[in-house]
Amino acid sequence: MVLSLTYEGFQAFITLDPIPHVVVDARADKSKSIPFVKEQNTKVVSLDSYTDELVPEDGCVIVVTSENSSPSISSERAIVYYNTLTRPSSSPFTIEFKDCSTIMSERKSNVNDSKTVGSLVVLDVRRTDEVENFGTLKSAYHIPLHSLLQQIGQDTLSENLQAILTSTRPIVLSCRTSRRAKFSTQLLHDLGVKQVFCLDKGACGLSKFPENEMKCYKSYEISDAIPPPSDEP
Repeated sequence: MVLSLTYEGFQAFITLDPIPHVVVDARADKSKSIPFVKEQNTKVVSLDSYTDELVPEDGCVIVVTSENSSPSISSERAIVYYNTLTRPSSSPFTIEFKDCSTIMSERKSNVNDSKTVGSLVVLDVRRTDEVENFGTLKSAYHIPLHSLLQQIGQDTLSENLQAILTSTRPIVLSCRTSRRAKFSTQLLHDLGVKQVFCLDKGACGLSKFPENEMKCYKSYEISDAIPPPSDEP
């Protein structure tokens, strides 16, 4: 199984820049530009010149084709595909948001199920180092975005991801603020999840509620020094 992005999913990935990535242009005819890439100054390399050194371990490779095939690429990174022949949806998905106050109100109704937040299921897609250093919402699932893409692309779904994709409850995606959560919301919608939302203000918003024991922080890459907690993102 390969993970092929929809037109809207590819647009969201390139414009939101949710995790480090490189575009591998595997098209036979490269005379036409790849949508959205030039405007965002996205790094593009050929299939022959790609190496994993171009993408950090929490990153992703986006293989762009224009044929009805998915060229193989050797990589330990998450790999997704996009075909430039893919057309926009006739009824595009509009991302809806849940605010942090709603999440906290739902959490108060928790009884026995440790993996729900009231009537909702929350998925935190931040990296493990972010969760370990700055906390996460109790009862939330945690799957880093690069791992989410890798599991789906390799068809090796963890128990947690299987539970999320088959849940009948609304799914709420969370990250530090919103970029990763917005893309993940689009992705799960494209995978057929019927009720999926993005958490407005993410972990930094939830940190305003002392009972969460969470901290807000500035954005940083996995190779950077861990920043101190911050009042604002």
